[in-house]
Amino acid sequence: MLDEMQILKELEYTRTWGSKEELKAAKYIQTTLKKIGIESTLEKFKLNNSELEKVSLEVTKPYKKKYACNFYKLAGNATNLVKDVVFVKDINELRKYDVENKIVLLQGRIRYWKYKELIEAGCKGIVLGDGHLFAEDNDIDTRELREKLQELGKLPIVSCNIKDLYEMASKGVSQIKMTTVQKAFVGSSQNVVAHIKGRSKRHVVLTAHYDSTALSKGSWDNASGSVGLLKLAEHFSKNEPLHNMTFIWCGAEERGLCGSKAYVKKHKKELDKYDLCINLDMIGATIGKFLACVTGEEKMVGYIDYLSSIKGKACHCYQDVYSSDSTPFADNGIPAVSFGQGNPATPIHCCFDTMFLMNKDSFNDDYQFIEEFVSNMVNAKRIPIERTIPDNMKERLDIYLFRKRGK
Repeated sequence: MLDEMQILKELEYTRTWGSKEELKAAKYIQTTLKKIGIESTLEKFKLNNSELEKVSLEVTKPYKKKYACNFYKLAGNATNLVKDVVFVKDINELRKYDVENKIVLLQGRIRYWKYKELIEAGCKGIVLGDGHLFAEDNDIDTRELREKLQELGKLPIVSCNIKDLYEMASKGVSQIKMTTVQKAFVGSSQNVVAHIKGRSKRHVVLTAHYDSTALSKGSWDNASGSVGLLKLAEHFSKNEPLHNMTFIWCGAEERGLCGSKAYVKKHKKELDKYDLCINLDMIGATIGKFLACVTGEEKMVGYIDYLSSIKGKACHCYQDVYSSDSTPFADNGIPAVSFGQGNPATPIHCCFDTMFLMNKDSFNDDYQFIEEFVSNMVNAKRIPIERTIPDNMKERLDIYLFRKRGK
């Protein structure tokens, strides 16, 4: 049997989308599948990418100081851009700030609708604070401007550590000079795809992403889900299911669910035979509540809730859109459920996501429940989940995918 903790250790390295390390992880998954007798394919897909040429950030008024910074992939270029500054404390109240012809200082990430407002209001550049104010490190993540935001326009954007942003704000920064120059190119990522043939004509698709963010070794997010998917593949290779199973280890999820989006686009004509998508994203950490997010009919929430009571497994089950690879399938009419964990005390997308978070007993406890649910679905005489996306979930998908603005 596969040793989940050993696999997690062997995947404990940064695997950013489009990198040689991400490809290394994909090939490792293929090798592991082959050891248990399952053949797989690499399905490559193209992605716009960029590499840094130069970046700098300097306060010019009311004091002079240069700060460490990082570029924002696929954002706009600017050389020695000098502008007055406005510090936006509350992005939700953006309309109350005068950002025209100014550089805006923000904490956190840029969301679609607020970015649209910044462009429409005449903002000329953005400086983002990254990290945690009281953390010992001075890390600055490498983030990127997602495709939907690029369609609105490309503002020059740089990131600095939140401690430096705090210093600028506390000293009343009024003018900044920034440079960010990057070279764009077309890169690629890949999905690992494997199949287990059943005896019926129906399909269940199972997904997990294997890439990580730039500062993280990605043990919890999401080597854990990838290992869970490997163990499911091993189990059903020895226990023939009634229904066909497709396993997808998705690349570039952290870029914006790109692997799963690429899969549904490439396999559009096959999607009508899929009855259900089951996604694994972050399981098996020492602490953190186990959850199941259903993008489908509410009866599935009730079923999982009953099953968790029967098995004596605490599971927070709810109906919503999960920010993971289940979403593109749900958006194509395939009901989906994502299993994961949540804990605000355990940060992800940072240097703390390592094997330290993982626990063998917790992993097996989560995995056994997921295996039970998957077995019930792939061996059901008739898959009980109605193949439809309810109107309330369609609306949530529209909001998540920026087709509609939420309240």
